[in-house]
Amino acid sequence: MAIGYRVTGEIGGRKVPITYTVVRSGGAITAFHGMNMLDVKKAAIPEAVVRAQLDRL
Repeated sequence: MAIGYRVTGEIGGRKVPITYTVVRSGGAITAFHGMNMLDVKKAAIPEAVVRAQLDRL
């Protein structure tokens, strides 16, 4: 089970989107977050990264 959401924060007067993905895998709950202050359109967490980390649990 997983849920993802995005919030917008303000850092140094700039609006910066921050993405979160929270995953439950068996008895473990894992949270991932991502932001990109150089290119706010690239704040997403790559699915391959999430899958690779979950494979390590």
